[in-house]
Order: sequence, then C-alpha cells, then structure tokens
Amino acid sequence: MEVNLEKQPGEIALDIEENQKEILAKTLKSLGYPLVGEEIGFVDDSSSKAKRFVSCVIGKMRVNKP
Repeated sequence: MEVNLEKQPGEIALDIEENQKEILAKTLKSLGYPLVGEEIGFVDDSSSKAKRFVSCVIGKMRVNKP
C-alpha cells in the first residue's frame, strides 16, 4: 500500500486481488470516498462530502482524547 498525502487530493494505491475490487469500491464509497473517475450525481457527491467531514471530526475527537 502506498499513501501520498502531499498530493491534493491525497492518494492511496493498493495492490489487491481482482475479486476484491468491488468490495473495496463499495466500502470506500460508503465512507464518502468514491473511486477516481467514478461518476456520481449531486446528491451522492454532497453525501460523500458530509461523510468525509463527519469522519474527520470523529478522528480529530479521538486524537484529542486524553
């Protein structure tokens, strides 16, 4: 796995089995991260942004816990 957060937007590159791609795509989309080049409508795009925002807030809350 390669992670590049210097680039905007950040990139993650994975080496996975072909039969796992659909599962990965669905999981990422459910978290608000559709695959590059995936066509999504306005509602799905807005929903993805909201999911990413909430995920970020939760992550920051966990980091700041004593």
